[in-house]
Amino acid sequence: MAEKSPLPVYKKIKLEVRDGVLIAFLNRPEKLNAFDEELRDEFINLLKYVAENQDEFSALVITGSGRAFSSGSDVYVWASYIEKGEDLDWSWTAEVVETFLKINIPVIIGLNGLAVGLGFNLLLWADYVIASRNVDILCPPFLRWGIPTGLG
Repeated sequence: MAEKSPLPVYKKIKLEVRDGVLIAFLNRPEKLNAFDEELRDEFINLLKYVAENQDEFSALVITGSGRAFSSGSDVYVWASYIEKGEDLDWSWTAEVVETFLKINIPVIIGLNGLAVGLGFNLLLWADYVIASRNVDILCPPFLRWGIPTGLG
């Protein structure tokens, strides 16, 4: 039997395995699990890890720590790009989609609380969404704001 690879360690995503299911907690509750560059990069690396090691797990569950699944992209981080006169690079969203498509085990969103923007878009790529009783799902008017929908 092949030796299992160790779970990666991240700052803003907590991982655990229960009965062969990999559970990923987006762990930036003070910002309602909004995606900054670090969480974005960790999330992409997590998806790559799962795609490369999916034979070790029966499913992937993604959920949020605290009172939100994800409030989407951290608008304060992205606003700093605009203040500096730098272009926003959204090409990473294609990498998320491409990597999601390489995962052949069920991807389940454990929807707790708020899902907005990017958080909403992630729901579209899951195989299943299991929601708690108290959720708010919002898809803001991206076009009016001049922001690409990213994953949707």
